[in-house]
Amino acid sequence: AGYFDLGPTDLGENVRRDMVLTLEDMGFEIEASHHEVAPAQHEIDFKYDEALITADNIMTFKLTVKTIAKRHGLYATFMPKPKYGINGSGMHVNMSLAKDGNLYKHLKKEELLEKLKQLKIDEENNTDVFKKWKDLLRNEKSEK
Repeated sequence: AGYFDLGPTDLGENVRRDMVLTLEDMGFEIEASHHEVAPAQHEIDFKYDEALITADNIMTFKLTVKTIAKRHGLYATFMPKPKYGINGSGMHVNMSLAKDGNLYKHLKKEELLEKLKQLKIDEENNTDVFKKWKDLLRNEKSEK
């Protein structure tokens, strides 16, 4: 199976369908579900919500997906990719800051980087997620 394959070409298709239907029964609004690039790699996207609700949804989502995978004799993992440039499994998160609309939608990436610098976050005490997000934006800027 390859990226965004439509036909059921591996055993994971039925398992993913079971996951999506169960998550929908639990109240998740599933926006997309498809096969990814690497073998046995699948993506399920659920609709965003407020931060605390989404945090709870992430934990519920992961437990549900792992439980259904185990029921089918498979193992679901959310660990990051093992090596840069090589397809791997993992969970990615898209975040938006909003108050009456997206706060940073009008900014160019350079301006957004400047806003991040203004936060004056202590590099040793910030979370890995925030650090990776800053690194990603920095890398995108250097590639242009």
